[in-house]
Amino acid sequence: MVHQWDDALFNFYLIHDKRYDKSYTDSIEDAGKWIRSAGYDAMKQNLSEIGYFSIDEYYYVTPRDKSYETFLAVVTDEGYDMEEVYVGKSVLLHLLKK
Repeated sequence: MVHQWDDALFNFYLIHDKRYDKSYTDSIEDAGKWIRSAGYDAMKQNLSEIGYFSIDEYYYVTPRDKSYETFLAVVTDEGYDMEEVYVGKSVLLHLLKK
């Protein structure tokens, strides 16, 4: 899942990498703009309705901002272990349900 795919620098770098294959986008889910400003309860509800809590393992790309902190709180409470695979201005998280 990518934090707002249409506005993500991740998108640019992914599609311009020489290893890129168009089929990769079939496995990428856009969280949408709502995730930028959602509080804890709204984020938990939206992620649940979208079905993310039924996924045992996934990666999440997000900028390091308030929404990142909210996302961490929600997924921790939902029983995920997280590993920060990359940390810069953006973060790549690997999430695995306990």
